[in-house]
Amino acid sequence: MIKRAAVSADEHSDSGRRRAVAGYDFTFSVPKSASILWGVGDATTQEVIVRAHHAAVGEVLADMKREVVERATKRKD
Repeated sequence: MIKRAAVSADEHSDSGRRRAVAGYDFTFSVPKSASILWGVGDATTQEVIVRAHHAAVGEVLADMKREVVERATKRKD
């Protein structure tokens, strides 16, 4: 079973002492060439670019989720 991640640095361990809490901050940006193409493209082109970006972000988030779960599981062993 995976426990809920600590959401605040003020959360304490069972011993009552503070413990470090890791966090992640991601920014997903398309390459400048794709941004330019989106800006000069028609509605169909813009939609294709947006869908591709959303699909890519979804794949990265799924990979990250698997990685985090794998690391959390290994830590408990």
